[in-house]
Amino acid sequence: MSHDTGRRQKTITKAMLYFRAMRFFFGMGAALAALTSVIVLVVPLFAYSPLSFWGRILVSVVTTALFLLGFIVIGTLHLLPGFFRIAKQEKLYGFRFRDEMQAERIIETESVSPNWFISVRASGVVAFRKGFITKIGKVDKYYRSATKSRIIATDTSGSTMKIVGRFEVKDKLQKWLKGTLPR
Repeated sequence: MSHDTGRRQKTITKAMLYFRAMRFFFGMGAALAALTSVIVLVVPLFAYSPLSFWGRILVSVVTTALFLLGFIVIGTLHLLPGFFRIAKQEKLYGFRFRDEMQAERIIETESVSPNWFISVRASGVVAFRKGFITKIGKVDKYYRSATKSRIIATDTSGSTMKIVGRFEVKDKLQKWLKGTLPR
């Protein structure tokens, strides 16, 4: 029995992909910022510190902001190639990502449909429209990682791209490209 609440789920957008992938980086920044803040506030209680209590609070706030900002910048730079690939597909096929997701009724950031393959992890944003990838070249284990792999693929314009992701994402992508992924 379906319990329809009358609330319509939103289709995904590039902003939703970004925020989903950034959760890991924001969490790491928040954890390191909290640890640093505790150290800055607690350690001077047990040792001589020339900083007053308000000075320690100020240092704690500044380090928290710097850690969060630093991880947000690092995460954004890490995710840019995936968004550049989405922009390239938009330009090549003449569509807007949001409109395409509404037409396909895609509401999840981990989605496989006949026309779209979307996977969002901290390792990157992988979003491809059917026909964009023309050839899968080299597939190998990503250096220094037991869980990631790297795919060298060719798109319709003939340029190559490196797609880094977990082994299960790589396997799903290859099956989707071959048309053998169960729906």
